[in-house]
Amino acid sequence: MDAFDGNAYRKRVLATLDKDFAAADPGSGDVFLVFDLDPAVTDAAAIRSRVDDVVAFWNRELSSPKYKGLVAQLSRRREDYTAVLLDPTSRRAAADRVRAQRAAADTARYTDLDRLAGQLAGRFGGIPPDRVPTLRALATRRGLSAGDFAAWLGRHRVLAGATAPAEPWDAAVRRQIRDQLDELARTEDRGDGYPTLWAFLGVVPNASREQVQARHAELVAGLGASRHNRAKTLRGDLLGHVKTRLLAEDGAARYAASLRADARDRIEPDVTEQAVVAGEVSAADYEALVARIVGFGWGLDSDAARAVVRETASGVGVSLAVAPAVDYVLCGACRTPQPAAARTLETRCRYCGEPLFTACPACGEAVETAASVCPRCGESLQAVRAALALTRTAEEHLTAGRPAAAREAGMQARDGLAASRVPAALSRVLARADAALVSAGAEWAALADDESAGRLFGAYDRALRLARSAADVPGGAGLLPEQEVVRLGDRRAGVLAEVDAARRLAPPAAEAALCAILDRVPDAAEAAVALERLPLAPPVDVTASAEGEQGALISWLRSPARGVVGYRVQRVTPGPGGSLDRATVARTSTTSLHDAGAPGGVSLVYEVTAVAGRRASEAAASDPLVLYRDVAALVADPSETSIALRWAAPPGNGRVVIGRTSAADSPLRLTPRRIVPAEHGRHVDADVPGGAVVVYRVSVEYARVAGPPVVTAGRSVTSRLRRPPRPVRDLFAAIRQGRTVVSFTPPAEGEVQVFATAGPAARPLAQPGESVDVTGLAARPGVRKVGTGQRRVIDQHAAGRVVYTPVTVGADGAVAGEAVEHVAANPVRNLVARDEGAQIVLTFAMPPGVTEAFVRWREDGYPQGPDDPAASGAKVTNTKLEIAGGFAIPAPPGGGPLYVAVYPAVRVDPSRPVVAVPVAALVAVRG
Repeated sequence: MDAFDGNAYRKRVLATLDKDFAAADPGSGDVFLVFDLDPAVTDAAAIRSRVDDVVAFWNRELSSPKYKGLVAQLSRRREDYTAVLLDPTSRRAAADRVRAQRAAADTARYTDLDRLAGQLAGRFGGIPPDRVPTLRALATRRGLSAGDFAAWLGRHRVLAGATAPAEPWDAAVRRQIRDQLDELARTEDRGDGYPTLWAFLGVVPNASREQVQARHAELVAGLGASRHNRAKTLRGDLLGHVKTRLLAEDGAARYAASLRADARDRIEPDVTEQAVVAGEVSAADYEALVARIVGFGWGLDSDAARAVVRETASGVGVSLAVAPAVDYVLCGACRTPQPAAARTLETRCRYCGEPLFTACPACGEAVETAASVCPRCGESLQAVRAALALTRTAEEHLTAGRPAAAREAGMQARDGLAASRVPAALSRVLARADAALVSAGAEWAALADDESAGRLFGAYDRALRLARSAADVPGGAGLLPEQEVVRLGDRRAGVLAEVDAARRLAPPAAEAALCAILDRVPDAAEAAVALERLPLAPPVDVTASAEGEQGALISWLRSPARGVVGYRVQRVTPGPGGSLDRATVARTSTTSLHDAGAPGGVSLVYEVTAVAGRRASEAAASDPLVLYRDVAALVADPSETSIALRWAAPPGNGRVVIGRTSAADSPLRLTPRRIVPAEHGRHVDADVPGGAVVVYRVSVEYARVAGPPVVTAGRSVTSRLRRPPRPVRDLFAAIRQGRTVVSFTPPAEGEVQVFATAGPAARPLAQPGESVDVTGLAARPGVRKVGTGQRRVIDQHAAGRVVYTPVTVGADGAVAGEAVEHVAANPVRNLVARDEGAQIVLTFAMPPGVTEAFVRWREDGYPQGPDDPAASGAKVTNTKLEIAGGFAIPAPPGGGPLYVAVYPAVRVDPSRPVVAVPVAALVAVRG
């Protein structure tokens, strides 16, 4: 079974059911057609998969404007369909019934074709090529597809001769294109319509494939820039037909055949009626049918129309009475076809009096007024005429300050033209209209912001500008600019009247009234000017007091003036020669202020001035204040040789002094000292005895005119010289009694912690003498704390290659010492030597984690280590030891003694051989 194809399903199934929905009945219709299945299919899984594919396609097609009603009806019958298709008994019965129905229908559809083919064979000896289109049209009306007709035609003899005419497109496709062309004309209010795809493209019917392709590309490019609406959708669909059908290899010929087929469909009822009533088509009726076909406006001239009438009459079996041929012209005004005696610009319609011909604006050729395209140069006449008229209209709208109407007219003009044929004047008009609309949108947004912020006068001015430049662009409330001018103008006049009334009041009342107006309308310039001419009351009860060591606190009672009042605070200090220095401390809207920069030891006066807009009151002053400010942020930073003191010195005329004494718990007693630091905010005491605990008090002295100086309480800090710990320089690791012992010489102060890292990539954790964070060191991945000790620590978990790093931890930090590398393993177990005369057989067990060992032996005493040059030896593996049942050593000649040592071996580096661990298990034989 073929994979499901949605496009093919629309053509084969939905188009058929749209014509005859009775075929969709689950009981009596063709349920296999509904799901595009062969009645012979029996695979339940394949049927279920096809049902799921089709139902999913129905759900997607619910948004289709053409078939959404049809698929909605099919979806409601889903359970009825599945009950037939998924039940084997019901499916077999339905398949038998459908096959019988299809056979009967096929027989009926082919009956008329077979009869006509027999008549043609009797008359001509076969089917003449010029009769094939008529037979094809008859087959289409009988429900046969193009493939069915081709198969039927292949069973008959077609006579040799002229090339057979092109096959028209499927009737459903022709109907879809016709409907979309008509709807597009209605949507765009195009009076002369789009009679054909050629007219839609703006090319002549005999245009080359390259010309059609170029025009298609132009319209596609223009489509992307056009507005999204129904017209854009229809244009996209029609351009799709052009791409897939008209631009096909035989597309133009098939479309011409399709137009002739549509014309035959239109006149066939009339021809049939003539056959029934008169037995023939009279000469007058013949010409009337020709005129009617020309009147369709499909580009079929008089000769083509006569051929269509002949083909239609032949198809229904009626004879024609022939009269002299007449050349018909279609009037562009009243759309009435009529004979034309002359093709001149003076020739007029006999029915409405309008000219039948007009000059092409591109080449000057006399062209029918009904023509969409000049047959000589291919210019789109209607689009050009409409575009030029709409461009002039758009320019008039812009001049009158109506950009919305200008853009609407310009878009109508552009939508009818390809992108490459848009006149430069139209492009300029559209660009100006778009810019005006953007500017209007920004102006409306600014107007709304102005009004929401109370800026009534600014909003009114913007409304005036909008009324001049964008009279047809409404704002957010839907009002046009002229309406907004009236609304805001009334409010503006009311505010101006209030200002005039306030000016006539006494100053306190006038101030209150004007401030109230400015609270509502801050850009009322007339109110602001009137308010600036009124005096401003100063603040009262200004006081200044010391705020601990943080500076001065200034407070006052607010000015009794109305409205928004701010305050300017100034600090007044004595200057040279009895002058006064004024420094602005801050501008604030509150009634208190902290002056952190107030200097100490000088007389301070604070003046507070009320400020409102351009108005300023007289200054109100505090009583004099003298501050005695202390140091702040005292810290001590000790090193191994000195102690550095840092502090924040206060502003002013004070002198910083330092007192140095011993702490109560100091092991050394110091003579008290008074120090005057040479640096501002810093002093380094390099004369501190080692071991002494020192107390520093930093104060400020302020001289007075009379009496002793004032000394502040100051700040104190206790410190001592730093004593960093000493690193361990002699770390050793050895295996004793099966355990790894890490030993060292203890430092004079502090404790020693030993850390281990294991494996081939293990490295020391820090450089000797480097300060470390012990807590962070222990948290590192792969780092193991072995323990803390005074002289040694025991590593119970040592195995393989291990790097030990000692860290001395003291009161003033932690420092790393010299690391040592160690290879650890337990000795072999259960070493036994069995004397077998000619050989000595050793048996033993490897320690955990060890799979290899080195065996060394001598005859004069035990080996001195795994690398003893006087010893003989070999390497043995766990596997070899187990398979051989032990390790054999040749017995010494003459029955002498043998001394054996076995050393475990470990691999410390994957790229290097194993290394013997100097932990021996010993055994003597004959000794």
